Amino acid sequence: MGDLKAAIDPIKKLAELNPADSSYTILLAQVLLRSGDREGAAQAYRELLNKRPGDIGALQGFVELQLQQGRPEAAVGLLQDTLRSADAANKAQPGTIDVTSVRLLLGRVYATQERDTEAIAVYDEAIKGDAEDFRPVLAKALILQAQDKDEEARSLFNQAEALAPAQYKDQIQQLAQGQPSPAASPSPGAAPDAAPTAPSSPTTSPAAPSGAAESPEPAATAPAEP
Repeated sequence: MGDLKAAIDPIKKLAELNPADSSYTILLAQVLLRSGDREGAAQAYRELLNKRPGDIGALQGFVELQLQQGRPEAAVGLLQDTLRSADAANKAQPGTIDVTSVRLLLGRVYATQERDTEAIAVYDEAIKGDAEDFRPVLAKALILQAQDKDEEARSLFNQAEALAPAQYKDQIQQLAQGQPSPAASPSPGAAPDAAPTAPSSPTTSPAAPSGAAESPEPAATAPAEP
């Protein structure tokens, strides 16, 4: 704990010196949370999202924090507000908010709250918005599989496999067969050609770092110090 608190000021300074690199602020929020300062972590996420409303790392971190605090509706509201602002933000500056990634994160929040109908509805919107992205297809398949709707799930697993890059097809096949896999949940922050990430619920508390220079999971990898 002492090492974490000692790291706060240097990381804060790096964040101030590198305002264009959000990973420093995300790392600061993670370290503040690990040191027990939840409000400080929340404030760091808020400040970053005020500047970059579509920063998926900040959104994911803030959502995880809200869920840990037992505030799922706040997490849902944050993501819904982000989606509502997406059209205007992306017209002003294309690429500001990755709508599919935000929808994936919202779907995962619903799923962790056992609100499967709402999760599926969000995944359907994501599929409709980007028919070439395998992540929402796979996410929906996993929910249907958990509901023992095997035939519907199998069709979606096949579709996800067809859309996914070749290096991830084996993982999707394992999931379709109900086998343990190092990749079981599509990552909201991953690009459409990226692998699904390890099973991780937004409510899961990350492992404590072993030192001040190490970023907690879900890690925002700290850039090399300038």
